[in-house]
Amino acid sequence: MSLILISPVSAQGDQSLRGKLEQAIEVAEQEPPTQAHGAYFADLAQVPDDAEVIPAIAAAVRFQLTDGDRTDQLVDHLQDKDALIVLDNC
Repeated sequence: MSLILISPVSAQGDQSLRGKLEQAIEVAEQEPPTQAHGAYFADLAQVPDDAEVIPAIAAAVRFQLTDGDRTDQLVDHLQDKDALIVLDNC
């Protein structure tokens, strides 16, 4: 698994952040996607607490978690994938 983290920041307030999110979603929705395993969007702003972050990401990438270590399961599932996952916590 290779990971590229892009974290847009802005000092321009909410309008600029919305613009960055819109750009991220636009990249994720490219046709055809440049990632072999697709592009996904996880809206973490709706996650009530830290314990629900991994299940939210798993749901976004359409992966069913089972009993056991959820983080390990998600990492194992994603490690051989070429996918774009846009995480929004605004």
